[in-house]
Amino acid sequence: MAEAHGSGHRVPSSAEVVSAITGRELRLASQRRIVRVLFALSLLPLVIFALILVVGVATEAAFGAGLRWDPVERFLAVQTYPVLLLALGLGTPIVASDRAEDVLFLYATRPVRPADYAVGKLLAVAGPCVALLFIPGTIMAGLRLGILTQVGPSDTLLVIGKVALASLALGCGYAGLAVGASALTHRTRWALLGALSVLIFPDTAAGVARLTFAIGPTQAVTDVIKALFATGTARSGLWGATLLVALAAGGTAILLWRARREMTP
Repeated sequence: MAEAHGSGHRVPSSAEVVSAITGRELRLASQRRIVRVLFALSLLPLVIFALILVVGVATEAAFGAGLRWDPVERFLAVQTYPVLLLALGLGTPIVASDRAEDVLFLYATRPVRPADYAVGKLLAVAGPCVALLFIPGTIMAGLRLGILTQVGPSDTLLVIGKVALASLALGCGYAGLAVGASALTHRTRWALLGALSVLIFPDTAAGVARLTFAIGPTQAVTDVIKALFATGTARSGLWGATLLVALAAGGTAILLWRARREMTP
C-alpha cells in the first residue's frame, strides 16, 4: 500500500477519492427539497403508463383493438423531462458553488487530483440521471411483459437493453451540459441560464432552418429513442448519440480545465 511521506497514513486511491466526492454530493443533493420532489414526480409517468397498459388490454379483450404503439418508447420520451430537470437541479450548482465559496483550492491541499474532482462531480450528476431513466424504464418493460400477452421474455430483455443505452446517452449528455455550464461561472443562476441556452437555441434554430438532423440535445435525445425503437432512422439516432457523447465529453473537459486552473494551494 502507498504511504504518505513522513507518516503512516495510507494515501487514498483515485477510486476512493472519486467515490468520496460523489458520495458527498449525493448526500447533499438528497437534502434538497427540489431533488426529492423530482424523484417523487418521476413516478407519475410510470403510474400513468401502467394504467394505459391495463386499459389497452381491456380494450383489446372487449373490442379486439389494442395498443398500436410501444408503451416503453412513449414512457421514455416523457421521462426525459424529469431527468433533464434533475440534471439541471444537481449539476448547475455543483461547481459554481465551490467557486463562489473559494473552496476549490482546498481540494488541492488534500490527495485530490483535478481529474478525481472532475470525475466525482460528473458521476454525482450522471448517476442519478441514468438511474431515473433506467430503473423506471426497466419496470415499465416488466409491466409490458406481464400485461401484454404478445410480448415474450426475449423481447423484454432486448427492450431493457435499449432502455440502458438510452439512459446512458441521455444521463451522461445532460450531466455534461449541466456541470460544464456550472464550471464556467461563480453563480448557479448563470450556470442554469447557460445550460438552458444550449437546450433551447440550437433546436429552435434547427426548426427555423428546417434542418433534418439534430444540433441540440433535446432533439438528439428524441432521435436516439426513436432509432432504438425503430420509429426513427438509424442514421439520425447515431448522430444524436454522437451529439450527446460530445456534450458529455465537452462538459467534462470544461470541468477538468477549471479544476486544473483553480485547484492550487
